[in-house]
This record gives sequence, C-alpha cells and structure tokens, in this order.
Amino acid sequence: MGIGFHQPQAQYTKYVDSGLSIRCVVSLKDADFPFIRYDGEFQYLGFKNDIHWENLSNYGVLGPSVRVKNSEQSLGFLVGPRLMSPTRKGSIRPYIGAKGGLFVFFETITWEWDNGLWHWFDDDDEDDSYTDVIDSEFHLGWILEMGTNVMTESGFGLDFGIQYTVIPGITRPQASIHNETNMILNDISRKLNADYVSFYIGVSLRNQNSH
Repeated sequence: MGIGFHQPQAQYTKYVDSGLSIRCVVSLKDADFPFIRYDGEFQYLGFKNDIHWENLSNYGVLGPSVRVKNSEQSLGFLVGPRLMSPTRKGSIRPYIGAKGGLFVFFETITWEWDNGLWHWFDDDDEDDSYTDVIDSEFHLGWILEMGTNVMTESGFGLDFGIQYTVIPGITRPQASIHNETNMILNDISRKLNADYVSFYIGVSLRNQNSH
C-alpha cells in the first residue's frame, strides 16, 4: 500500500492537475524463478478538486446554500511482472517492473446539503447529497516502475518507488511546453512519452514463507 503524488507531463485539456496518488499491490512469487513477482495493482490518481457554494431559489424565493464539489480522478487496474534484485542478504532490495491494464478517467459533480433540507430536492430517500458523473473515458495503457523495498526480518517493510504511466489513447498537445518549472521532465519520461509520473512511499508486508 503506497501513497504519494503525481505530475502530468503535458498540458492536456482535462485531467491535467497534479495531486494525490494511491496504489495497492498484491504480489505473488514465481515458483520457478524466485526473483520474479507477479503483481496485481489498483491505482488512484486525483486531479481537479474544486469546491464552491451555491444558493438555491424556487419561484423567486431564496433557498438554502449547497456545497458543490467538482472533481476529476482516474482508477487503474493493472497486472504485470516485477524483477527483484537477486541479493538475498541485507534489507534493501531494488526492483523494476512493468504492468498493463485499464484506466478509467471520470469527472463528477456532487451537491451536499443539510439533511433537514432534503425536501428542496424532491428526494424521497432523504439523502443529504447527490453525485453525477459528467464525463468518463476508458483507456488501455501501461506503466514502468522502479523502486526499492526495505524489509525487516519480521516481514514488515517500507517501499519507495516511481511510476511512469503511458496511455496512448490520451491526445497530447501538438505544441511543446516550455519553461514549465512544475513539470517533471527527465530522460526516462521523454523517451517513454509518459503521460503521468507518480512518486510513492508505502508499507509492505511479506509472507513469512517467501524470501
């Protein structure tokens, strides 16, 4: 389980804000090749998260204020191999891996109000919020990751990593971005034509029967 932040690598029309990134990985060791892991990963990237207040009115009568949140995010469902360092001694084990899968991008808008004001919204369930998906995109893509596990004898450890996300279905701007100090552009991301770069720190738990 890891948490970190991500940076888009171009000025896209949507899903362009840097923000929170979360990943959860389940890993299995290859029985014949002990330095190979097979990972299943869930990835979350958060983009825009704007909040404002709106006043409702009905036939000219001023009503209550509602909290409106407009947000963009993506969910990734990925599988692929990871090659661990063959070093068996010591607590530090570098790795490199690649995964492919499905990325779901979506934009939502949520209205929230006091539960006592539900009658303003013709809501028989008396809910205090309503969420609508106003945009969604589905893309196939892949990631290249590099990192290090720092494990203890007890099986508990820390994980530090970087992921380069490549999604061919996303249209990149034709013009290059110059003098963008907030863009993370390095040799690897340029060569991969990466769309997003994510940095993580997390915790890992090792099965005591594996090494």
